[in-house]
Amino acid sequence: MAFTRNEKFPFLNERLSREPHIEEILTEIDFLQKNWIKNKAGELATAAYLNESRNVKLPLTQKRLMNIEFLLNELVKHHPDEVKPVYSFLFSVEPESKKLNIEEKVEYTLLMDEGDYHALQYARDSISTRSLLELLKTFRLFNLTKLIKKAKNRNHLSQLIKQQIGKTIFTFKNYSLDKSGVEIVEDYCFHKDNYEAVKNRLDVEKLKDIIDLHSLAINRRLKNLGILNSYISDYRDSKIDYILNILTVELATSLDRKDILEVKNFQSLRDCINKVERILDPVVMLDGDISEYIKNNFFITDREILSMFRDLTGESLNRWLSEKISTGRIVTFSLPDGTLYLFDSTQFMSKYEEVVHLILHNPHFKFMEDKQKEEMFFKADLLTDVGKKITSSPELSRKILTGDSAMHFKKLMSEYEAFKFAQEELDEYFETAEQKTSFFSSIIYAVASLFKKKERVKNKGKQATGKKIYKSRMKKISKESQDIYKLIADKKSPLIPLSDFIELKPENEPKIDTIIRDLRGNDLKIVIPIYNARQVLYPIRSKKYLMSDVEYLLVDPEVAKTPESIREFIDNITGYKFKEDTISGNALFSIEKYLFSIHRQNRAKNLKNQK
Repeated sequence: MAFTRNEKFPFLNERLSREPHIEEILTEIDFLQKNWIKNKAGELATAAYLNESRNVKLPLTQKRLMNIEFLLNELVKHHPDEVKPVYSFLFSVEPESKKLNIEEKVEYTLLMDEGDYHALQYARDSISTRSLLELLKTFRLFNLTKLIKKAKNRNHLSQLIKQQIGKTIFTFKNYSLDKSGVEIVEDYCFHKDNYEAVKNRLDVEKLKDIIDLHSLAINRRLKNLGILNSYISDYRDSKIDYILNILTVELATSLDRKDILEVKNFQSLRDCINKVERILDPVVMLDGDISEYIKNNFFITDREILSMFRDLTGESLNRWLSEKISTGRIVTFSLPDGTLYLFDSTQFMSKYEEVVHLILHNPHFKFMEDKQKEEMFFKADLLTDVGKKITSSPELSRKILTGDSAMHFKKLMSEYEAFKFAQEELDEYFETAEQKTSFFSSIIYAVASLFKKKERVKNKGKQATGKKIYKSRMKKISKESQDIYKLIADKKSPLIPLSDFIELKPENEPKIDTIIRDLRGNDLKIVIPIYNARQVLYPIRSKKYLMSDVEYLLVDPEVAKTPESIREFIDNITGYKFKEDTISGNALFSIEKYLFSIHRQNRAKNLKNQK
């Protein structure tokens, strides 16, 4: 009997064309596909849909769905150019049992245009990828081998995962023992957002314990390579490569099974972390650290950020800023000298309200030292200018000053500016009064000088006392401060710890406060407080002696004259030694940050005096 082709679907082979319900299935696929092409939305035909459709006349039995799936698989197998599947996945985890669920969907197309088919598959892949990444983001590490094994359409899922490897997903081998004690190797992965958490899993201390157990054999082999010892600082230490090779190759049979697995897993994860650090943009890697740093400091300059994060460049910081500014998380403000300030916008109103309230309503403000007052005025002026920038932009105002915040800011700004205006009027009054006093004093002095020398000296003394409280003047120095300053002056060192001259203990706090106040108030020395000093400055000496956890470093005021002089000073003290302790990077950063704050205060004070 000759084969008669199906008139409606002539591409069908002889066997499938004789199937009684194949035409019904293809008709349903074609119907849903036409609706999708028309609306560019909705679903195409799936096995579940065809099972529910009354247009497919297959007998309603327990095997109906199985028969439909069989026919669909036959169509894809024998006519791959005409009937093409479209895959999609949705991933979820049950909160209570932590059981992984994968909802897989296969939609079928019929003679669909290549462009439409690829567009459809791309849209479905985007949804699948988003669901996969959300799943991986919620776990620090994920067993990729088990994930793929659980899926029915493993090939397509593997393709989706491969597209993300090296970009959003990073994989490494994990070694373990099964119940029978056989070593198994599985692929584990992690999302790039979990990079820091995964990096912290590198247990260097445990590796050190294993190295110590086999130190003789390891050191003997390392000496043949010209390496003196097996000490390692952290996972980046290049010496680890040689040690891991010795442990996993030459000493593998000598190690306990659990230890060899620990070493292999450390090596696998370390290789992955090193690769991630080479691939990932510093902006991506440091995103959380930069955000946290700005949040903790509220506002900071771009130069301070670049000095804090050495891997960051000006270009990459600008890219990071453009993203954060667009979301309203960060707001920036430039000073005329080119200094760029970065602010955590979520704290703007609370910080502005805090500083304005301190200046206007806190009774302790009037008793602050001049430098502290200047710092408060500089901060309030800067935040006022930032607030004006925000309120002048509808987009920024909508993102940052929500609700009644904009009105509240304008009210605070008006109060602060009125206070500043009154303060300036008061300053002007005193300056005028001083000028008048000086004028009349000069006349009196000229007349008196005609009579006797004694009166001339007296009037000269009176003229010298004509200065008012708003002018700089030399303050009286206590005897303790004088004695200590003589000792400090004799010591030729760029960094002088105050603890070299007075014991830093609670009983001496009044003396210490007086000394610091005298040194700062008379610009004899910049006094830099270093907190957590036992760890930051004296990690070695603090293990031998009982020491205060706060140190005060004394620096020449000339150091903070310009940004260039500050950077030159930091370069000069890099590697500086306090007896047996070498200055750490954290200490250098604290010193640099403090010197820049002093420089900003002095600059603000000079600008105010020029006005």
